Amino acid sequence: MKLCFSDEFWSEFRQLSPHIQKQAKQAFEHFALNPRYPSLRFKCVNKNVAKYSIRVDRTYRVLGYMQGSEITWYWIGHHDEYERLI
Repeated sequence: MKLCFSDEFWSEFRQLSPHIQKQAKQAFEHFALNPRYPSLRFKCVNKNVAKYSIRVDRTYRVLGYMQGSEITWYWIGHHDEYERLI
């Protein structure tokens, strides 16, 4: 699966603490090797628009849109905001 990142994603990513940034990078490394890596909890959160999520840690999530074998991650943030976005 090909991973892409939107400009909005990187803008939000840069605002995160270094600790969360490191965890997010590790999550994407795991995802690149195995999207079904257990701690990621990769799942479809909206089938109508092919919106997917992965878990960075207990409180941070990432959202992306899948098209074919490519996923574009467009958002990263706290679980509370994630709940509003899905």
